[in-house]
Amino acid sequence: MKITAEAGQTLADMAVVHTGSMETLMILALKNDMPVTQRLETGQVLESADVVRREVVSSFMAASSRPATELTEEAAEDLGLGGIGYMAVEVDFIVS
Repeated sequence: MKITAEAGQTLADMAVVHTGSMETLMILALKNDMPVTQRLETGQVLESADVVRREVVSSFMAASSRPATELTEEAAEDLGLGGIGYMAVEVDFIVS
């Protein structure tokens, strides 16, 4: 099954919405040949993993709720993060 990323969604958001579980995050990453930290483009089409918890998926669908938790560069700047010991995935290092 194909799934489409909405604005601001991460692969983790998509795992929860479309399969009902964070446990499928790595499966989604592997199926789509990307790191779990890959920034998604709005409208990007991915291959989905199997649904693990139907009740969770159903609740997102019923509420028309689509979490979008990506931290944009602008939001990170607004938070004032920085200083000794601060590192950010995809900024200071890349996970693949």
